[in-house]
Amino acid sequence: MSADDRQKHLFSLTNFMFGSTPGPWFRLLRQNHFAIDPPFYFRAAAVSLVTPVNALARLIEEQKWGERIASTRLAGPPIFLLGHWRSGTTHLHYMMSQDERFATPNNYQVARPFAFMGGGEHSALGRLAERLGLMPKTRPMDNVAVSFDSPQEDEQGLFMASLLSPLGGWFFLRNDQQYDKYLTFEDCSEAERSEWKRTLDWFNRKLTCYFGERQLLLKSPPHTGRIRLILEQYPDAKFVHIHRNPYDVFRSFRHFYDTLVRLVNLQRMRMSDVEDTIIRRYRLLHEGYFEQRELLGPDRLIDIRYEALEQAPIEQMRRIYDTLDLGGWDAFEPRLRRYLDGQRSYTKNPSPALPEPIRNRLADAWERSFREWDYAA
Repeated sequence: MSADDRQKHLFSLTNFMFGSTPGPWFRLLRQNHFAIDPPFYFRAAAVSLVTPVNALARLIEEQKWGERIASTRLAGPPIFLLGHWRSGTTHLHYMMSQDERFATPNNYQVARPFAFMGGGEHSALGRLAERLGLMPKTRPMDNVAVSFDSPQEDEQGLFMASLLSPLGGWFFLRNDQQYDKYLTFEDCSEAERSEWKRTLDWFNRKLTCYFGERQLLLKSPPHTGRIRLILEQYPDAKFVHIHRNPYDVFRSFRHFYDTLVRLVNLQRMRMSDVEDTIIRRYRLLHEGYFEQRELLGPDRLIDIRYEALEQAPIEQMRRIYDTLDLGGWDAFEPRLRRYLDGQRSYTKNPSPALPEPIRNRLADAWERSFREWDYAA
């Protein structure tokens, strides 16, 4: 086993499946024939032991909140933030979440999608989980500060509730291609498409019930290829897509696998296989995006460049608000400036040069992305 393929964090409890219930968790294991590699038995056993506790919490929450959640209506069409992993979606998400008119799911809510109504991250359970180290102080892939109440992508919660997500391939890496179809749902059955839409709407109703009359701001990289499916559920939704130099995305996402995914995987990881997965999924996701963006008019979708957002954040954010007619800029701008002032000390990870064979492979496989966004291959 090479240094790049070594196993890490075998006894870590930082695993977002700790919020799962027995049904989805054991269905995930059955889908993959319980093919857990020996180094990860502790990890799987720890999740298995906690799922009955989550099931009880889910039952209590459904009895107390079920009818109210079912009758809740969203406070306007959601705003979806799109973009491949490591394209700047988190930076964009954190910035827009400074607008107090918007509500966005946080780490605690996506980690416990079945049971967050009763106090959430501020509950005794949330505080205990932080003390046990279930929530690190910084993200393992980029050292961005996090807590249970930090904004988070809804994909984790949707995955735990439905399993209809490419995240399944992070657990069972040898079987990851069976989860590729959930990047776009174009090759899924109508039953799967309907179940995913029901899950999305259920989770969004819960969030609205929790936050009150605030418009939802949702960020998830896989949503990038699901515009058509999202519009079936929310015909008036608006979208912001962010893109970044594909070479930087590959380099950063490979590091993401070597850090964050290694906290959850249940099968041995070989980085050569990870590279194949990244290249394949990036292409599939953007093929879906390039085709489906035509469904939206210029007042419903804006495409921004990560590099421009870094260099001129106020100007780029103002462009988003003007294009999508979001309103409220005058009240939002001071809050945005204060947030950006607080980020000046943040330092990004170093970016080592990619070997020439990898660069050539990416230039060929991702040619359309280089061309569409005018990046030098």
